[in-house]
Amino acid sequence: MVANEIENRFVDIDPIYELKEWLFGRIGDEDDVVVDQIQEEFASEWEKIEANASHPYEGSDLWKENQHHLSNGTKTMKEKEARFTSESKITTDGIRKCRYGGTVDSNGLPFGEGQILFDNKDSFVGRFNHSILDREGKMLRAEESCLYTEGTWKNGLMEGEMTIHTHGGGFVEGYFHNGVPHGFQREFGINEKLLLGKKSLVFFGRFYRGIRRGFCWKGLFGGGFLVGNVDEETGEFSGPDLAYIYPDFKRVLRGSFKDGVLVSGRMCELNGCDVNKGIHMPTFSHFYGQEYTFDNPTIKMIGLNPLIRDPYEEDNVFVKESLLPQGGEGLFAKKDIQERSVFCLYNGIRIKTSTSASSKLPHSDYRIRLNADIDLDIPHDFITLDKYCATVGHKINHSFTPNSEWTLFEHPRFGIIRGIRAQRKINQSEEILINYHMNLCDSPEWYRVLWIQHQRKKNNSSDAAIARIMDRYYENTGKKIPLPENEELIVPDPVGVQNIDELDDEDLKEIEGSEEAEAKSVTDVKKLFHVKSNSKKDEDRFE
Repeated sequence: MVANEIENRFVDIDPIYELKEWLFGRIGDEDDVVVDQIQEEFASEWEKIEANASHPYEGSDLWKENQHHLSNGTKTMKEKEARFTSESKITTDGIRKCRYGGTVDSNGLPFGEGQILFDNKDSFVGRFNHSILDREGKMLRAEESCLYTEGTWKNGLMEGEMTIHTHGGGFVEGYFHNGVPHGFQREFGINEKLLLGKKSLVFFGRFYRGIRRGFCWKGLFGGGFLVGNVDEETGEFSGPDLAYIYPDFKRVLRGSFKDGVLVSGRMCELNGCDVNKGIHMPTFSHFYGQEYTFDNPTIKMIGLNPLIRDPYEEDNVFVKESLLPQGGEGLFAKKDIQERSVFCLYNGIRIKTSTSASSKLPHSDYRIRLNADIDLDIPHDFITLDKYCATVGHKINHSFTPNSEWTLFEHPRFGIIRGIRAQRKINQSEEILINYHMNLCDSPEWYRVLWIQHQRKKNNSSDAAIARIMDRYYENTGKKIPLPENEELIVPDPVGVQNIDELDDEDLKEIEGSEEAEAKSVTDVKKLFHVKSNSKKDEDRFE
C-alpha cells in the first residue's frame, strides 16, 4: 500500500487499483495523451540503456534496409530529384513510382499542398517541404488492413509521432524512426458497443528499431492481458516468465509461453505493481496449485486435462439442477457477478463447418459458432461433469429473457473459445440464462414452443400477431417456421456430437479443427483487433 495526501488526510491506495487506473484510466483512454508524456519523459533513458547494452540490438530487417537506403538511395535521389514544371509529373518516392500533383517552389520541387498517387491506388494528401520525400499528411491505403496513416515523413520514411487508422474504429498510436516503430506505442481494436463504447486496448509497450522490447502489455478478447518481457530477438511474447492476468485482475496464470501460447504455468495472484521508466509492471504472489499447459483440442479429443477446472470460472459459477421446467442441469452464480463481466467459459472440440464433410456429422445440442467457419462442440461422451468439467459453459440453459450473452474469449489454456458475459448484475445463486439464438425454421420443437410462449406472455402478442411475424420471417428468408404440433413443452435429453470415429480419414482431415482451425481463429481475432505483425513489405517502408 502507498500513501497519498488528499484534503490533508493520508489514505492508503490499493496498488492494484493504481495499476488498473493507469492501464484503463490512462493507457486505455484513447483521448489521454499519456503516450506522448511517457515518450517525452523516458525515451532518452531507454535509448541510453539500449545503446549501452552488452549486446546492442542491431534492428529489424526493415530497419537495416532503411539504413542502407538512407545512406545510398535517399541521398542520391535528393541530389537528382526532379524539378517539376507542370502540375503533375511521374516520379518516385524512393521505392515506388508515383504521380505528384500540387504546388512547387521556385526550384520546381514539391512545396505546400499536394498529393501523390501510386500505381496500386495508394495515395498521399498533405503538405510537402521542398521534396517528395519530406511531407506531412495522410497516406491512404488501398488494401483492407489499414484505412490511412497520418503523420510526418522524413527522407521518405515515417518519423516521429504517427497514427495508423484501421477498419472498425481501431488505430495504432506511437512513435517511429527511420520508417519503423521506435519508442512507445499503444494499439486499439474494434470500437464495440459491448465494451460500453470504448475501444479495446490491444497493446502497450516500447519498440526499438522495429521490434517490441522489454515489458509489454497485450490485450486479449474477454478482458485478460498477457504481460511480461518479450523475446529480445523476435519481439514476440515468448519466454520463461510471462503472465496471463484474468479479467478480474486477481488470478494470474504465470509461466512459460511461446509466441503467446502457454507452454506451462501455475496459478498465482496479482498483488501490486512496480513502475519502471513509464511502464507499470504487475507483481505477483507465490505460485500455488498444479501445473497447466495448453490443452490443444482436436476433432477427437476435447483436451489433455478434461477434469481440471479453470480456477477463474470455478470462482464464479457452479452447476446444479435447473430451476426451469425440464431444464436438467443448470448454471448458477457462485457470487454476485457485475454487469459486462465475462465470468464463464465454453470450450469444445473444433469443427471446420465450411466443408462438405461437416454435413456428415450427426446433430449435436452443444454445437455453437466460434467464427465464420469454425464451431465448438462437446462430444456426447463428455457432456457429464464426471467426464468433462474444465469449462462448464455448456451447462447454461436457454431463455428469451436472458441475463447473459455470448462473447469471444482468448484463454492461455484453451485458445480462442466462447465466453459468457453478464448483461446485467447477476446475484449470487441466481441461475444464469442465455439466448441460444437458434434459427427458428431449423430449431427443435421445444425451442419453438418456448418462442410462442414468450411472444404471448412477454410481448402480449396475439395469434394473429405471431402469424404476421412468421409471415415476415418467410418473406425475409424464404423459409417457413414449422408450427409445433401442440404447445406442450417436451424437452428431450441433450446429445453431444457422436460417432466421429465412424468418419473416414479423408472426412476427418477435412473437418479437423486443431492447428488449422486455431490458426484461423487467431487470424480472425487479429483482423478484429487489427494486430500488426513485426514484418512489412518493401512498399510499406515509407508509410
